[in-house]
Amino acid sequence: MHFLSEVLERTETDKKSADPVAFVMDVLLPEATVHALGAVHSISLDKAKEMYMRGTEFDSSEITQLGEQLQSHISSKPRQKLDSFLSNYKKALECEEFLRRL
Repeated sequence: MHFLSEVLERTETDKKSADPVAFVMDVLLPEATVHALGAVHSISLDKAKEMYMRGTEFDSSEITQLGEQLQSHISSKPRQKLDSFLSNYKKALECEEFLRRL
């Protein structure tokens, strides 16, 4: 964040936000993240931006593991909702029509 704040200070533009934190978080940080994704994965900036916009991708084993960890720390009513969600999620992954729509 310190580096991005310095970039903001050096920026000579009339589009500077009145809120420097918002400008760093909403403009500079996403831009820096896209450039980092492009460099790390050796992809174009357009592909890096698409990757950034999609967000983090989790596979089914990671989601299942998270569900199991949550179940051990929550009360019964939220646990029932989580069980229902996990059941529906597993059914969706087994459904060919659902997978085609992805």
